[in-house]
Amino acid sequence: MREVLGCDLSMTSFGWFLHSDKKKNVYGSFKTKPEDGIDLKRFMIQRDRFVNLLNDSKVEHIGIEQPFLMSFNTEKLFALHQFILETCYNRHIKVVYIPPASIKSFVTGDPKAPKNEMMFKTKEVLGFTREKINDDECDAYWVGAIAKRFWQLYYKEISEDDLSQEEKYIFCKSKSKKPGILYKKDTSFFIF
Repeated sequence: MREVLGCDLSMTSFGWFLHSDKKKNVYGSFKTKPEDGIDLKRFMIQRDRFVNLLNDSKVEHIGIEQPFLMSFNTEKLFALHQFILETCYNRHIKVVYIPPASIKSFVTGDPKAPKNEMMFKTKEVLGFTREKINDDECDAYWVGAIAKRFWQLYYKEISEDDLSQEEKYIFCKSKSKKPGILYKKDTSFFIF
C-alpha cells in the first residue's frame, strides 16, 4: 500500500496525518507564532519542518487542503503553499489539492460543516476516546484519506465504479457538472 501524507497548511498550525499500513497513527502539527520572526522566516520554519517530516516518512504522494480566495490571510497562505510545492517539485513528490468544501461534504454531507463536527467524525472513525487531535490534524486526516482514494483512481487500482457518490463528485465531475480533480492536471494535481 502506498503511503499518503495529508496536509492542512497554515502558518500558525500546519496539520499533517500519515496514512500508512502501520498500526499506530502518525500525525501532528507544526506551530509558529509572530514571535518566531517575520513572515518569511515563519514560512521557512514551516518548510523546514515539512522537509524533516518527508525525510522521516519517505512519502511520494501528498494531499493538501486547497487554499481558497477571499479569506483571512489569503496571500500568506498562498505564499506558504509555494514553499511547500517547491519542496515537492524538487523531490518529485506527487500532489493533489482537495477543496475545503469537498472535504467537509465528504465527511459530513455538509460543505459548510463546522470544525467541531469534523473533529467529532474524525475521532469516531479513528476510535479515539482520550487521544488528543486538533482540528488541523483532523482536516489533514480527511485530506489524506481522500487523496489516497484519488491516487488509487489515478493509478487505475480502482475504477469509477468503486467510488462513493461524493468521491465521484470530487474526482470526476462536480455537482455543477464541472470536471473533477482527475481532469485538472497541473491545476488540481501535480506529477512532479
